[in-house]
Amino acid sequence: MGRIVRYAVATTMRQEEICRPDWPDEDMKTRVLVIRDRKDPRAKDGNDQKVPLLNLTGFDAWEILLQQRIITRGWGRVFPYNAFAQLLSRVSNGSQEQKSDHSDNSLLSTLWDYC
Repeated sequence: MGRIVRYAVATTMRQEEICRPDWPDEDMKTRVLVIRDRKDPRAKDGNDQKVPLLNLTGFDAWEILLQQRIITRGWGRVFPYNAFAQLLSRVSNGSQEQKSDHSDNSLLSTLWDYC
């Protein structure tokens, strides 16, 4: 989980933009990731953008992506994270108690985005 957080800081992308790209969306030669249908208030569909993977925040986005490629074997999604599955595992583990309003609101908004 630490790798996805470092990648989020390095790229300043939204959760959806981090978790949706597949490996074919990544260009090894130019160190660019294509974000398909990137969220924009003016253009809902067809707003594909190329994002350069740089080292500007102290975390090297390209290096993190290479590490992730080894773990996923370059198959499927770059970061196969599913907030709904995380919520189900929390509920099934019996940790239904609310620890703080902020974390629960964040988890619920994440779940809402996936529904």
